[in-house]
Amino acid sequence: MIFRKENTDQSKRDKLAPSLTSHFINVVQEMNFPFVGLPLQHYIPTDRRRKTVVIVGGGYTGLSAALHLSANKKMRVIVLDAGRIGGGPSGKSAGHVCVLEKGDQETLAYCGQKLGQKLVTASKEGMTLVRDLVRQYTIGCDLRDGYMTVKTDGTQIIESGGQFGIAPYPYILGLARAAQKAGVALYENTPVTGLFDNGSSHLVILERGIPIQADYIVASGGHRMMEAIPLLRPLRAKTTELRISMIASDPLPASVLQTVMIQNAITRYPFANEAIDVAYGSLTRNNVLVFGTEAHALYDPNPKAIRQALFKMFPTLEETYWKKTGQELVTRPCVSAEKINYTSSLLPLVGRMGEAGTILYAAGLGGHGIALGTLLGKAVAEKVIQLSDPSLSQRELVFDQFAAVPQHWLPASEPLRSLVAEGGLLYYKAAGAATAVKGKIQQVLSPHP
Repeated sequence: MIFRKENTDQSKRDKLAPSLTSHFINVVQEMNFPFVGLPLQHYIPTDRRRKTVVIVGGGYTGLSAALHLSANKKMRVIVLDAGRIGGGPSGKSAGHVCVLEKGDQETLAYCGQKLGQKLVTASKEGMTLVRDLVRQYTIGCDLRDGYMTVKTDGTQIIESGGQFGIAPYPYILGLARAAQKAGVALYENTPVTGLFDNGSSHLVILERGIPIQADYIVASGGHRMMEAIPLLRPLRAKTTELRISMIASDPLPASVLQTVMIQNAITRYPFANEAIDVAYGSLTRNNVLVFGTEAHALYDPNPKAIRQALFKMFPTLEETYWKKTGQELVTRPCVSAEKINYTSSLLPLVGRMGEAGTILYAAGLGGHGIALGTLLGKAVAEKVIQLSDPSLSQRELVFDQFAAVPQHWLPASEPLRSLVAEGGLLYYKAAGAATAVKGKIQQVLSPHP
């Protein structure tokens, strides 16, 4: 069941719902998927025959957790989202399905060889999991199984079998629809304002004061969730927000793509450069080019700056478009200053809290949330099932591996908080670039057979 509470406050609805200018959200109209349900009930009755799991947040992590928990008939699963399902940063990404943002070697150096290798392996399993779910539930999300890297000299390198691209919002709706069919109840426009830990059980308080009794809570939202719920505010001490903006072009004719993206004109793989000042993008089904640049804590690139970065990556695009069409290439903002939750370590914040450790959280996924969020949703579900049944093997799970990652505390006040977080990100990215350069030098200098 999907329940949508009608919100009569227009200004509040605008804040909760995705921007109508977003290309990704408009895909919903193309899919003709009526994501509408019954009005929110006055209360959600207790079902003591089953364990109740309340998931706060309807993004990749929350929906993946709900879907994987739905297979356990001893669990009743409820998803609460303050706005629209997938209406936050999850539905507004460029659709890159990638490995850990930190990089393999940097993860090994930061976490140690043993833990780091487990995380690297798990992140690759996350990409496989996305492919498997798309196939299993027949999710029409325009999966393109390959990736293009644009070198500093403009060379375009195509890779297949690793990172790939999808249309993010249809993927989220596919997860939601699969969870719905499996018996999960999803409530939209239903903000949670309080969580109370009573040891063996918890009380979830909704905006209108409606209580829900829960055996387990999964906190999978971002900064808004942490700010709105007092019990979760300590998580804010280890996460911060970066702002991302993207532009979208008019549809590009095939003749333009064949000139500018010779190898990628038909495959439409997502792409990124290999510089520290990251730029990235993807091509939609109708050849709209969606493009963004590196996120920042203290400022957000304006559309003109993003457009300049686009022409820097593809120097012939502007002129080629003019020659082929006789018109100037038009680009428009499609995502504006959207906040995404980060940790300064570039690794997610995962763990348990509460007297019995039955409040589980996963946050700070940064810009690589599709594969990582899907994986962590499954990991959270596995941990909840393990906690619910003492007879199960208490072996180490993927959840435990990510929970063991050391995280840094951030200052409470701005702008110092953002400055420290930005400094941490720059440090780890610079270290990663230095490691890559060192590896290339060693490769060149090493004797060849």
